[in-house]
Amino acid sequence: MTDSKNRPKFEEGTEVDKYRIIKHIGSGGFGDIYTVVDTTASDNKHYAMKVEYLEAEKQGLVDEIAFLEQLQDSSYFPKLLDKGQNDKCRYFVMDLFGPSVSNMRRACEGRHYSNYSMLRLSLEMAKCIEEFHRHGFVHRDIKPANFLIRANRERPVCLIDFGLSKSYINQLTGEHIPFSRDAGFTGTCRYASINAHDSFELSRRDDMLSWFYSVIELAEGRVPWPGSKDREATEQLKRRTRAADLCSGLPEEFIDIYRRLRALDFEEVPQYSHIYFLIQKAIDRLCTPPFLFDWESFTPEQVAHISEIPLDMPPPRTDSMARLDRNNNEVSTPEKPKADNQKNEDLNQPDVAEGGCHACRI
Repeated sequence: MTDSKNRPKFEEGTEVDKYRIIKHIGSGGFGDIYTVVDTTASDNKHYAMKVEYLEAEKQGLVDEIAFLEQLQDSSYFPKLLDKGQNDKCRYFVMDLFGPSVSNMRRACEGRHYSNYSMLRLSLEMAKCIEEFHRHGFVHRDIKPANFLIRANRERPVCLIDFGLSKSYINQLTGEHIPFSRDAGFTGTCRYASINAHDSFELSRRDDMLSWFYSVIELAEGRVPWPGSKDREATEQLKRRTRAADLCSGLPEEFIDIYRRLRALDFEEVPQYSHIYFLIQKAIDRLCTPPFLFDWESFTPEQVAHISEIPLDMPPPRTDSMARLDRNNNEVSTPEKPKADNQKNEDLNQPDVAEGGCHACRI
């Protein structure tokens, strides 16, 4: 199979339909991402184009586009600006965002986020996940690398990469899909839930457990297991580590969050609002104004080194205004998500990413 390192890459200046390639900015299991400009426009605005080569043995972009099309009513996901196919590749175009939450973490002092940035990002990442669930989908590959930062204080991150996503609603009955013990491993070993290691069918609880492991990495710079370098050790550490030890580097509120997530049944709806309440409680207890993200203290040169776009944000609002916004802009989940008519036959197969394998993406 052609992996991301060995795939052919478009050279700078190559034209893909009406778009000109500016540079290669990333790789994934199904294809590559480039900054591009629209040659028919005069504004020279840069966009992001995700490309999948038609010769690749593993195809996933059609499914990813289908998911993205159903998420266009929400600000928690990229806007699909264009899509197409030529004799070499298929592609879609979206707005250009900043670095991933993972890459930004590496640029921070100590390679981890400060309390406010960690807590606020964990809150916004959870809201993205809830919104994805509200549309009837489970992501199945939640990790810091799949959240992109943007210059928007109220919506500072968006969720991407739906190559492993799946509807958890049965298309015929409108009910939750059944539990299965032989679904196979899906996801990224470092952030996968114990249920994923057991090859169980994944549901909303597993996205939230992957979110929790991601939060540990935001706070401490690492998770307490080796990931795909030693899958067996990773699985055993996840099983054996006590909640108090796992949460030792997190605010005390996260012990309650973790225990609630571990107690969820397969079809059970996570208590998103209570999670938000506990995170906000930690922010109120540990953080003081001004409420700034870590990258807001970076020089323009530092930002340019890690981001394709400027990350200038409007000044933070007063605490009273922020509280009013929290009361008025909670994401809410209906009791039964809407079903979709999308086919997902191929989404059970794990993706392949740079440095990873069929079963493990790191």
